[in-house]
Amino acid sequence: MPVSPAERNTQIIVRSYLWLRISIGFVALMLPLLVIAVFTFSNHALLPSISDSYHHPVTNSIFIGSMVAFATFLWAYQVPRENILANIGAVFATLIAVAPNLPQPRAGVAQVHVVCAGISLKGSNCWQAIGNVVHFASAAAFFFTLGLLCVWKWATDSQDDAHRAYRVAGIGIWIALLAAAVTSPWGWNGFFILCEIVMVELFGLAWLIRGGVHVGRGMCALASAAVPTLALWAGFVVGVLPGPAAAVTAVVAVVVGGGALYMSLRDQTPPTVVDEVPATGNRFADWTGGTKGLGIGFPAPAEVGSP
Repeated sequence: MPVSPAERNTQIIVRSYLWLRISIGFVALMLPLLVIAVFTFSNHALLPSISDSYHHPVTNSIFIGSMVAFATFLWAYQVPRENILANIGAVFATLIAVAPNLPQPRAGVAQVHVVCAGISLKGSNCWQAIGNVVHFASAAAFFFTLGLLCVWKWATDSQDDAHRAYRVAGIGIWIALLAAAVTSPWGWNGFFILCEIVMVELFGLAWLIRGGVHVGRGMCALASAAVPTLALWAGFVVGVLPGPAAAVTAVVAVVVGGGALYMSLRDQTPPTVVDEVPATGNRFADWTGGTKGLGIGFPAPAEVGSP
């Protein structure tokens, strides 16, 4: 049975919306790998935190660009019952992007403190110190909000594997966030950035599944990006990546991780636009069958424009 122009246009809208979700997931999965690999290639060292990307000329653009992409998408996200949390997350993502953290002190240089409104904070001036507080407070609120979106909204709206995947992603984000907050005063070698990697990768996985990627294929995509990232992290923590070996390993990690991630997602496209659908009496449900549980929130074509 032929599809009407109105139905076809709605299909295009649905497919575009799902592709945006997959794109956000892709950016999130690649972000830790790219910033760690680029910093490794140029400095032969491990970033103390993904936020320290601010203070490197190349990773600065990658980090801020990714946060702006997250903020733009989450602000434009208008799915009913989800948009409030998404919009709150957009505000925090914007604050992360515009308020840089403090650069790590160089060897032999003491950390400077300044008194702002009677409170002693790290930084050479009040603006820098307050920006550091705003940055990390916004990052904590951002990940807490995303965990809430996974556990409270998506997990309750989904079934079977997707339900479990959202719950695991949300709770995993919260556990990593708590671990980072509790252990940060001790400055354990590489542990803080490990918690950040876990949070960002789980955030990316959740958005891939929300975009219609099968849970099993989403896990493959997660492994494609996470394994090379964790390999770089482990190499520095254990101390087996000295000098040039770090640079070579960084290049290999990006090529392998990015290529595997692309291969795992290349045939996982959202429902395509079709010219005909089965005549079951509910044609909108027929061609959006693959998006059930994804919370698209678009009305059926017959409902568009109705009072």
